[in-house]
Amino acid sequence: MPQGSEKLSDVLGRALALHCDEPNAKGRAVRFACGCFVEFSLAIDDESRVIGQLSLKTNGCPAMITAAVELSERLKGRGLRELEGLEDFGQSDEEDGCAVTAADALRSAFAAYRSRQVAEFIGERALICSCFGIGEDAIEAALRDPEVHSLDDLMDTTRAGTGCGSCRLLLVEMLDAREER
Repeated sequence: MPQGSEKLSDVLGRALALHCDEPNAKGRAVRFACGCFVEFSLAIDDESRVIGQLSLKTNGCPAMITAAVELSERLKGRGLRELEGLEDFGQSDEEDGCAVTAADALRSAFAAYRSRQVAEFIGERALICSCFGIGEDAIEAALRDPEVHSLDDLMDTTRAGTGCGSCRLLLVEMLDAREER
């Protein structure tokens, strides 16, 4: 529900102000308990990995609309590297899961974006970071840089490991193998 003295019409106005001309990621989630859905459309810049535009669609109740608008406002203009903490969004949801459903829709949009990145990956070498489409060649090139001494240096240089983090162990192995040579 709208917070404090905020009116539902204000929340709806904020929702209508959101727009996304050319989305490259869409995600949807449904709350079966009430039949409400929410769908996010995101325009993520492929170079900077910043969410430039986003919009939402929902047939939801005021609580669903409010949760989706609040989540949208937290995301606009932020880089994917900054988006940690969605796990706890909606965990204290008083409205029986509306915020959790909104967060699930957003996760679905990010998964669609990652899938598109993986599908666009061209090369015969291994794909190391599926979040950002970074291959083995890019990691090996970064490892040749004398300024790359640690995992943090490697992540700063390539962006690999800064998304979901599942490739960090492989990055550490590649870093260790370089040091053994």
